[in-house]
Amino acid sequence: VEDWSQAASLWHALFLADPDRPVEACREAARALIRLEDPESAAKLLDLGRRAHPEDPDLLALKGEALVAMGFRRAAEESFEHALRIDPLRVDALIALGRLRIDLGLESSAVEPLQRAVDRELHRLHQVVEQPDILFSIRESRENLVVAYFSLLACLIDNLTT
Repeated sequence: VEDWSQAASLWHALFLADPDRPVEACREAARALIRLEDPESAAKLLDLGRRAHPEDPDLLALKGEALVAMGFRRAAEESFEHALRIDPLRVDALIALGRLRIDLGLESSAVEPLQRAVDRELHRLHQVVEQPDILFSIRESRENLVVAYFSLLACLIDNLTT
């Protein structure tokens, strides 16, 4: 907690000291404030940052996280959607949007963003794997692919919560 508190203070001071309001300082200060369970302060800071950088998808996704923590789930949904209109490949926002929609009882509308997140991560996995025969052996069995799909989804969700 002490490290997050110190990080929040330092990034916040950097953000306010610079008249250009650097997006990185805003992003990191807000992230630390969310970790410190102070989403209200994070949301206020993100609003300041968005004045200087209105279309920054990082700030929009973080605003969504702060809004979720504050209980404003519909507003958070809009913030995640806005971030995804700017950057449709943001896996963190796709997963957050999917999870939020599940929490809202909108399971059918959660499938699309979660599917896009999995597809994006599979695409990245394909780019990383250097031996195509490994992918071929995974594709040989539809059952193995389904298991891999759900394992990847669980991994993505786990990464978002840690």
